[in-house]
Amino acid sequence: MKAIIVCSERLIMKPRSLKEMQNLYEIESDMEMKQAYLEMIEEMKKDTSNEYWASDWSITLKSGEEIGGIGFKGKPNQVGSVEVGYGINPNYQRQGYATEALRAMVRWGFTQDGVECIEAQTEEWNEISKKVLRKNDFMEIGMGMEGNLFAIRKEK
Repeated sequence: MKAIIVCSERLIMKPRSLKEMQNLYEIESDMEMKQAYLEMIEEMKKDTSNEYWASDWSITLKSGEEIGGIGFKGKPNQVGSVEVGYGINPNYQRQGYATEALRAMVRWGFTQDGVECIEAQTEEWNEISKKVLRKNDFMEIGMGMEGNLFAIRKEK
């Protein structure tokens, strides 16, 4: 995988390699996350030249401490849409890290060929995630398969 690093004021985001994803899968105890990692791994195997589109990206503080993950759920589709997902470890929540990481990844995403729209889904009850999305100019556009659907379009 080509070396990609996305930085913000306090954070560094890097896609995990296939081997790193397989290691995450092996040690994960939460069955929902384990399934998500398995889906990422299968997608990464389909297109090894663009596996960063399916990988979980580590979110680390500039000090090197890992605080969460973020990533896209596959390459842009035919209409230029990609979906992003993210999570911050409990000890680091409510400090603006999710908002900052998402802002940096949206900026990076819109520099990539074929990306016209970035979507995200969040559970109905997750007001904090909705706030993160709104702070990044995502608009709620309806319901998706996993909850409330938000989107932001590339400025022309």
